[in-house]
Amino acid sequence: MLLTVQIADWELEESGRILSVGDRHQFWLTFEEAGRRLPATDVVNLIHGVAVPLPTWPGAGSGRHPIRIDVDGGALYWDAPEPVSGRVEVAGTISTNIVDAPEGFPETSCVLRRVRMVWDDLVVGPEGVWRSTGEGPRYEEVTSTYLPVPERTAFDPEVEAELGRRARAAYDRELAEGRRSPGESFTSGLKVPPSSWKVPAGTTETRWTGVLMDLETVDADRE
Repeated sequence: MLLTVQIADWELEESGRILSVGDRHQFWLTFEEAGRRLPATDVVNLIHGVAVPLPTWPGAGSGRHPIRIDVDGGALYWDAPEPVSGRVEVAGTISTNIVDAPEGFPETSCVLRRVRMVWDDLVVGPEGVWRSTGEGPRYEEVTSTYLPVPERTAFDPEVEAELGRRARAAYDRELAEGRRSPGESFTSGLKVPPSSWKVPAGTTETRWTGVLMDLETVDADRE
């Protein structure tokens, strides 16, 4: 069975994990019905499976009903909006889960058939908050994921100049007191002075938000 699965950027950043086409992996998979939000159409899965009610557990959503959906070669965890049992056909998104799962919930074994880096364009509003431009995500087709190098954080120009003056003064003191030789490097901690500078409204930025994978489920007992 082929599933389109999302994995968040922070999951890969925390683990340093690299995902490549053709790799075999095991994941806890979480399903969310499409009605809870408006996902991009290319990440929606139409799932045919068997719903199995699970006991209530601490990770279940308030007012929701824990369900395991058994699919060909795997299992999906679903906080369903109402009690469900037996054969189901549901549409929604699937994401990986590295935080927690009900006791004994199985991981799904799979082979990666397609990998895409997901990027989103953001813009700063008048209130200073970054928001999506609403144009939707963009996908970069790759054979292996990578961790993008973070862009240098912008400083208030006046603050940056002040930090430069403080660093120079600290270096001059080191030379005057004989603790350093001319041209020798050194490290010094500097407290950043307060700033009222803000990123100008309308500033745009492209950020990496995660990875989209096409996974082919594999029966672990038959590998």
